[in-house]
Amino acid sequence: MRKEKGKQLLICAVGVLLSCGSIYGINPFGLIFFTAMYMERSCRIILCPLITIALTFTLPIEQVVRYAVPMIATIVVVRLLEGRHRICRKWKGYVISGLGLLSMDIVGSALSPNPDMVLITGVLESILVISASFLAGGVIRFLLSTGREIHSENKKEELFLKGPGKGRLLAYAESFRNLAKTFTYVPDEIPVTISDEGGALIAPAAIAQVEDPMVDRRDVLWKSRFMENRVVLAGQLNEMAHIISEVAEEIYNVVDVGEKLEEQIRRRLRREGILSKNILVVEKKEHRIEVYATLKMERGNKVATKEIAELISEACRKNLIPSQEGAVTIGHEYSTVFFEEDAAFRVLTGVARLPKEGEEVSGDNYAFTKVGPGRVVLSLSDGMGSGSRACKESETIIELTEQFLEAGFSGEAVVQMINGALVARSEEQAISSLDIADIDLYSGVCKFIKVGASTTFIKRDTKVETLVSTSLPLGIFHRQDFDCIEKKLYDEDYIVLVTDGVLDRVGGERPEEVMCRIIEKTKRTSPREMSTKILNKVMAMSDKEIKDDMSVLVAGIWKK
Repeated sequence: MRKEKGKQLLICAVGVLLSCGSIYGINPFGLIFFTAMYMERSCRIILCPLITIALTFTLPIEQVVRYAVPMIATIVVVRLLEGRHRICRKWKGYVISGLGLLSMDIVGSALSPNPDMVLITGVLESILVISASFLAGGVIRFLLSTGREIHSENKKEELFLKGPGKGRLLAYAESFRNLAKTFTYVPDEIPVTISDEGGALIAPAAIAQVEDPMVDRRDVLWKSRFMENRVVLAGQLNEMAHIISEVAEEIYNVVDVGEKLEEQIRRRLRREGILSKNILVVEKKEHRIEVYATLKMERGNKVATKEIAELISEACRKNLIPSQEGAVTIGHEYSTVFFEEDAAFRVLTGVARLPKEGEEVSGDNYAFTKVGPGRVVLSLSDGMGSGSRACKESETIIELTEQFLEAGFSGEAVVQMINGALVARSEEQAISSLDIADIDLYSGVCKFIKVGASTTFIKRDTKVETLVSTSLPLGIFHRQDFDCIEKKLYDEDYIVLVTDGVLDRVGGERPEEVMCRIIEKTKRTSPREMSTKILNKVMAMSDKEIKDDMSVLVAGIWKK
């Protein structure tokens, strides 16, 4: 640290001495050295006063002021741009310094008897300051980095393992733990006996204690139920194997982009005072890239990873954003951060709900789940019946859906896992619908997965498209069938998910057609306002009491 500080002071002393010279009554060298050194974040506190003092030995006071004002302007503007946890691009500092000098010459030309000559000289000198500051900055950067190890051997495997994969695996574990809780659920009214080994459920205690001719039949029924649960468990294990295979494919099916792009990123960061220890650029499916880097600030304040993402985007010529799993800022210690391509679309959502008449809570539950930067999932579940019991059932389904989706499970796997849990967890059927709209924000393609769900509507311009489900709800069969439909969405499209209570309120032989007309006539606005307007229009169609829970989810998609 002392060696580096001494090197900075030595370069500063040499630069101040060079600033004492002048050519034909002008001395741009002091301003050039100041700008280059200041943008390298070296000796910032003493630069301006030392160079100003040096200029007074060779120039008249009006010329000293002419150079001192651009230096002060550069300090003020750059500090404002840097703010907190931000960086100011070095070229901006060069331009600010040159424009500051030009501004002084414009003012001077108004007071000079030969304004044209002053203005021409000022323009040429300003151009010289900007271009020479850029060159001087490169020389100073080279001198400051000489003898220092800028980056070590690129341990790409270590970088890749530090990525978000570990967090995803932990999320898998948490999801499976919550799923296990649903398997161990037994209603209070059914007493059970527990084995000594592992606490496994053997048989209802009430059945085992009954001594009548029906006990054999009940024993057969219980064994049958036990075998059914084994089938369900086997299905769950198959889903787990499938998911782990997908994760393995995702981890290893990457392409190393190569050293050339990594070196470009390293040089771009180095110009802004950011040192890189390791950099790895990989190309994943559909030619989307991810950047893994171990970085630290050479000098100055901390820098936000959002600012670093802009620098890397310039080098890669792609729009990258920081990953949510990485650090938020980079300081003077090395930290590993991750960057991924930004999505092409953005989504806004809204919901409007009403419970059944006489009920305090709705039996419908929903979620808007963001999965990384490129995926948003809408999920809506309608519990059987209404009230708190239906609410509890649909709430469990939505919570599991959210956890599995955030862990990286596909919508199809989510349906099978949750259905198996519902079938196996108790003697009573827990029947609920599940409506999923899985939006890929990179391509705009939306996958609709409908399990006993009501009709979905897509509003585009003045037309409304319907997606009808023919599948049965969750919790009936061991292997769940569902409708899976893919649709390409475009700028300013709207998705409308509703529960059965909404269409029941519309009534008639073709309630879907009536809903299409309602959605067509609803003006384009925010999804929240749109969902409220749709529900209000449905409510206005009848003055009868609300016979079922009603929910309207709306998502709007826009190009970034």
